[in-house]
Amino acid sequence: MKRISPPYRVYVGLVSTGYLNPTSLSQTIAAGIEYCGFSPQNKDRILVKPDINFVHPKIAPRAYTHPEVTRAVCNGIFQKASDAKVHILSETAFPISEKYLLENAQGESEDFSPKGYYEFKKLFSNKVQIETMDESATDLYFTSKNLSPFGTGLHETETYRLYHQCDKSVFIPKIRTSVLHHGFYGALALGANRYLGDPNLSQKTCDLLEVCNPDLIIGDMVVLNVGSALFSSPHYEMGVLLISNNALAHDMIAAHLLCLDPTQIEPLQFAMKQGWGPNHLNQIDTAGLGTDGIKSLRIKSRVWMLKVPYEEPSDLLAPISATDKSKTKN
Repeated sequence: MKRISPPYRVYVGLVSTGYLNPTSLSQTIAAGIEYCGFSPQNKDRILVKPDINFVHPKIAPRAYTHPEVTRAVCNGIFQKASDAKVHILSETAFPISEKYLLENAQGESEDFSPKGYYEFKKLFSNKVQIETMDESATDLYFTSKNLSPFGTGLHETETYRLYHQCDKSVFIPKIRTSVLHHGFYGALALGANRYLGDPNLSQKTCDLLEVCNPDLIIGDMVVLNVGSALFSSPHYEMGVLLISNNALAHDMIAAHLLCLDPTQIEPLQFAMKQGWGPNHLNQIDTAGLGTDGIKSLRIKSRVWMLKVPYEEPSDLLAPISATDKSKTKN
């Protein structure tokens, strides 16, 4: 799949009512779709990949893409192309029944009770199909070039056949901190779920962009987990959806909002070096919240990350580094 050229666009949409107002979610996503120029056609087959890596109503109630966000994405697609066909693909890196995960990913909406994501078939009159990684056929794919910085030759990657069969693809990552993804989980990590634990995870992440570089990314930052635990970290309400036409640009802005330095996150470093998007934040066009709004969000997230009640404004805008640990209150 080819690399896209600029402009790299990210729409930072504020959703102040959280998941409680489906209309607000749909309007925000529709505005982001327009800004990013996503234009599905009638009869297109569209892959939609939410983040349903782990679901548990008590241990990890906010660790997956909320079904209301995915429904708003489907609404945005069908507004553009009413005869399109949506294929929702679920994937987990853990030995857990995907049927259990899909059925329990209910959010707080009665519309998704009792069957969670399986309710999409009824809500959209069979215009939406649900497919698990166990049900999806796979192919063996070799990257077209030697992209390895270590000179190890072509990389072998197992991929879903659905990636090649669909006309367009949409990723909906649940943004969070993650110790298994070099501190940050976003769109790039969502594409490489099946390789979690691989010693070459960062390279595999870039290899999979060649297989499926999503046309549209909607990052769920309405409520996000921030902390050292994989899925059960404390969750905080940011009230934001990130809509982008480039996975790397999306992840750079998401990391920036969490006061993390995108150039220090290894999978993002690999993607920058291999030309999958921008190399610097100033190469990304943003819309939605203004500069002051983005600064306010970074101040909020820095308090979550460092657990400090207040610091000087100039200090609040700097990326978090190892030296900041000395400032953390016990």
